[in-house]
Amino acid sequence: MTEVAGSENFGFKQIKKILKLKFMKKITQSLLVAAILMSIPFFFSSCDKLKEALNFQVDNNQDILIDIPPAAAGGRSSVSAVPFNLKAHIDAQNTSGKSIDLSKIKYIKVKALQIDIVDGATANNNFANFEDGGILISSNATATTQARVTMAAILNNPDAYSTRIVLPVTGAAAGKDFKEYLQGTALEYILSYTLRKPLTTLLRCKIHIVWEIDVQG
Repeated sequence: MTEVAGSENFGFKQIKKILKLKFMKKITQSLLVAAILMSIPFFFSSCDKLKEALNFQVDNNQDILIDIPPAAAGGRSSVSAVPFNLKAHIDAQNTSGKSIDLSKIKYIKVKALQIDIVDGATANNNFANFEDGGILISSNATATTQARVTMAAILNNPDAYSTRIVLPVTGAAAGKDFKEYLQGTALEYILSYTLRKPLTTLLRCKIHIVWEIDVQG
């Protein structure tokens, strides 16, 4: 009888041991699954940070000639239509040492914009004649881009002799992505302005744009 009791006790201990091992195995598996699930957000976050690190930005310059004809005081506008090829334009100025694929361009924004009078300025015909002004763009890329949108503008321009006017890139224009517009093959740049006093000579001007191009690595 003693042997039987000892045998039963031994068997019970073995069962407890087996159950304990199974329980520990389940706990270990649960902890492993939890650890994997917790690491997933960090993994994707690390991937996003790596992508951002591989991104790079390049500045691209564009010059457009535009004529401002003699006119009486008041609201006016001048237009310059230019053919355009975004890929060729970028490649011609790309000094980053990296190839730029158009499909990898994240956005194209206006970094800076100014207008210079290159011919025709006189003491009575210069940017002092202008009360305000803005540059708008449209293109034949899509139906959406055919609508004119402001790139930069100035209000209350000083009444002082000047052959250069810097247009601030502010408000909606500061965050505007112009990539879709620049994918067109025919662009229109519109100078919209108000003359505070008449112009008596034609002013030949150059619009200088610095584009900021963000490229995914």
